[in-house]
Amino acid sequence: NLASEVDFDKSWAVLADAIREIENKNAYELSFEELYRKSYNLVLRKYGKQLYESVKNLVGDYLFGIKDSLNIKYESNDDKVEFLKVISSRWEDHMLSMRMISDVLMYLDRVYAKENHLPLIYDVGINLFRDNVVKYDNNKTGNRLNLLVMEEITANRNGLIIDIFLVKSIIGMFESLIEDEKNIEMGENYYLKYFEPFYLEKTHEYYERKSSEIFEGNNGTMYLKKIDELITNEQNKSALYLPTVTYPKLMSLVDKILISSKIDKVMKFQNEGLKHWIMNGKFADLNLLYRLLSRVDYFDGFKIQLNEIILEEGLALEQNELETIPQEGNVKAKNPGYSKKATSQAITWIQKVISLKDKYDLVLKNLNNDASLQKTIENSFVEFLNKNVKLAEYLSLFIDDIIKKTGNKSEEEVEEIL
Repeated sequence: NLASEVDFDKSWAVLADAIREIENKNAYELSFEELYRKSYNLVLRKYGKQLYESVKNLVGDYLFGIKDSLNIKYESNDDKVEFLKVISSRWEDHMLSMRMISDVLMYLDRVYAKENHLPLIYDVGINLFRDNVVKYDNNKTGNRLNLLVMEEITANRNGLIIDIFLVKSIIGMFESLIEDEKNIEMGENYYLKYFEPFYLEKTHEYYERKSSEIFEGNNGTMYLKKIDELITNEQNKSALYLPTVTYPKLMSLVDKILISSKIDKVMKFQNEGLKHWIMNGKFADLNLLYRLLSRVDYFDGFKIQLNEIILEEGLALEQNELETIPQEGNVKAKNPGYSKKATSQAITWIQKVISLKDKYDLVLKNLNNDASLQKTIENSFVEFLNKNVKLAEYLSLFIDDIIKKTGNKSEEEVEEIL
């Protein structure tokens, strides 16, 4: 009987003492070769299950003690950042301890755990940290950690200097705590299940508040510049600590709150809104507006307002021209001097239209020569030009005047001028 050749209790007592020494950072005096041999013999003599469960219970009890000391630390210290530092340190120590314990129990992993489709000893230790420390008592410590990490992130958003590496360490710990033990590679982890939803919820609240504060200033230019600054800062800062899986969700949320939800109203501001930017040649503001709208790929509201502004400007050009040329009758016969005045009015109007088109060509240039916006501008010009019942007459007078002034120029030169 092979089992009788090995005294489990005596061998386990030695291994248990060694595990405690490792957990207490006193491993320098241990003989890992001797410890490995003891665990090897236990597995070889069919004590694999007993050894596996004993290690699991011992590490679990140790972590319960860690959990209790962390609770005392949290409740007796107002410096919550210190609590984050302590738990980060405990986590790093635990991972190191589990690597060393795994080395001793390598044969247990290779034979018993593998054959029975059980987590390796290292993973057992990580799962126990999750269950006995972070999630114990209805996720008590985990909820505290989520809140404290979020407070640090908010402080950083508000311009305060924080320990980025500490925040990154805690988030890294969350990522290591797997929720689906049967599918470690594809399974959900603590970060995705608990922290990320909390983080996105608090981020939503933060930027709703910030955007409302800026919006209440009723200044379009200020709104654009401030949200652009917020977006840039969020991109730069979150990249330092945030897992790549969350980054697109974060920026989509931020863009929706800061841009999509309010930009149409911002463009309508009387105080430095879209009309002000166009009328006063504020091309830097128009370019910034375009960049922000491009982030959310939303131009519908912008196109509507752009069309309204162009129509307003275009229709204003003809207000003084409507009665210039009679609809019927021989102008020259009735009033020979009137024809010259009518031609002058037609030329003036068309030159104003051309100048207006030149202005919007420059506007378009600062909108990245966007093809869809170019179409909006062209359609808006067509719309207000077609509203002028004298358009054909104006064009006829304008072209006649150009032909007269070209004198003996060739047909090609006249075409170029036209």
